[in-house]
Amino acid sequence: MHKSKTLFYISTYLQRQRRASYFYVSLFTFCLFTFAASLAQENKVTKTDTTQTTNSNLPNSPQAEQGDVKITDGTHTLIRITDEGTFGAIEINPGVPSTTTDKLYNDNGTLKFGTTSLGGGTTTYAVGDLTQGGYVIEVTPDGKHGIVATLQNQGSVSWYAANDVLSDEAYHEVSGKNFKDWRLPTKREFNLIYNLQASIGGFSSSYSDYWCSTEYDSADGWYQVFTTGAQGHVNKGGPHRIRAVRVF
Repeated sequence: MHKSKTLFYISTYLQRQRRASYFYVSLFTFCLFTFAASLAQENKVTKTDTTQTTNSNLPNSPQAEQGDVKITDGTHTLIRITDEGTFGAIEINPGVPSTTTDKLYNDNGTLKFGTTSLGGGTTTYAVGDLTQGGYVIEVTPDGKHGIVATLQNQGSVSWYAANDVLSDEAYHEVSGKNFKDWRLPTKREFNLIYNLQASIGGFSSSYSDYWCSTEYDSADGWYQVFTTGAQGHVNKGGPHRIRAVRVF
């Protein structure tokens, strides 16, 4: 009887010792991981990828820090991904790529994909911008609106047939196909185009008379001569080249 009680006490004692050992081992493991996490937070490691692009003047240098990823051009931060706030944020520096097809970018505060605005601030424009389907020839004082000319001719037709041709996307290059409000330029607008023709490009040197939308009378319409800058009027039934504009 005494022997059974002794064995019982020894078994109970060993069980208690094992439970105590498990507790202290678990406590030690928890403290060790907590210490390691705290040490990692205090000693952030910065990694730099100095891989060069095909253009040696434009290093691709992502600088990754815990919770903060930066992509730079070597001097300026282009994209920054941060863990600030509850969900973090992505910052994209303003800048319009020369070719916007299938690209996400920050156009002066407006986020765009290709030519489609995804929202953001108010975009402003300047003469010479390639946007809105062509070349900007004039802007309003606040820079928010203006007139754009297409980058190619739309053919040679009579004054009467011009607007039908201008509304047909088959006569426009890729960016111009996205708009349906093309029209003939007025006399004043064609003078603006004439002064910018070298920058806009695509004008014929051999046959340089272009229809204006302005009428001289019921039978004649005005045209612009692109070799001399002169303007004249002629019967609307004859063919002249056409170049479209639109207001944005």
